[in-house]
Amino acid sequence: MPHMFPLKVFANLASLTVALALFVLLTKTAHATSQPSSPHLKVMASIAPVYGLAASVMQGAGTPRLLVRPNQSPHDYVMRPSDARHLSEAQVVFWIGEELEAFLERPLKNIASQAVHVRLLDTPGLTVLPAQDHHDHQADQIDIAEHIEAIDPHIWLDADNAIAITRTMAETFSALDPSRAALYTQNAQNLIEKLVKVDTRLSKQLAPLHNRPYFTFHSAYQYFEHRYGLHAQDIVNLRPDLSIGPKALATLRAKALALPKFCVFLEPEFDQQTTRKYFVGTPAIFDQLDPLGANLEGAENFFPDLLEKMGASMQDCLSPLAATSPRS
Repeated sequence: MPHMFPLKVFANLASLTVALALFVLLTKTAHATSQPSSPHLKVMASIAPVYGLAASVMQGAGTPRLLVRPNQSPHDYVMRPSDARHLSEAQVVFWIGEELEAFLERPLKNIASQAVHVRLLDTPGLTVLPAQDHHDHQADQIDIAEHIEAIDPHIWLDADNAIAITRTMAETFSALDPSRAALYTQNAQNLIEKLVKVDTRLSKQLAPLHNRPYFTFHSAYQYFEHRYGLHAQDIVNLRPDLSIGPKALATLRAKALALPKFCVFLEPEFDQQTTRKYFVGTPAIFDQLDPLGANLEGAENFFPDLLEKMGASMQDCLSPLAATSPRS
């Protein structure tokens, strides 16, 4: 009669086999997850709006560094030694272009020569507008002939431009870090969907305000105005790095005194008290626009929040005002 193993022995052997299989599987999984993934890209963004877009596209794969803090202006920025060090370590640098960050031209060549430089004014599909020309008001401030030929670099304040930049960032990151390409692509798509929703809301929100009178501190808002049908009466400083001259100030006040009531939009990184003095004795209402996001926090929704806040400031100040005659 053949030797028979007790059923209990077979049951123990089966349990042991399952346990060994589970142990091997868990060991392989733990080993795989312990393997270091490819290092995160070292990314430098010139200004906060560029940082906000890059941070959203990079979510889950690192965080970019910001060069010009939101409470600073790229018009008068001076690079610190720590900024130069971080710039020298960057693998990719996103900047608008020399039209906005002229201070970056030499450092990109001398400090960050090994990095990929992405000049966002070269983004495919971008809408680029010429610089605003208010020579009747500003002729004593700058060389007008030169200014008329210049490009307005505040491209991020058009939602379609922001979407085009988002796609360029995702493509750049995917080429440099292909192991995370799917992540960058999905993040970009998520951001684009948010931007489309914000743009739709702003179009409805600002539609009734097309002919409400206001002045802006400097020529940063043409893209936002162009997209949503808004029109400033005038600009206090076409170039915030230059002082307003007496002729320009006289013209500004004449326009202000001709209006029954209007808004003046200040900016957090510039001298607000001096601007307020320009409008003493006029029916000005003061509010604030923040094109660089100086008062915003958090990286994930930084850029959608920036556009939302711009729209809210416009609506809050302009809604109570009477409309002026439509522009010809």
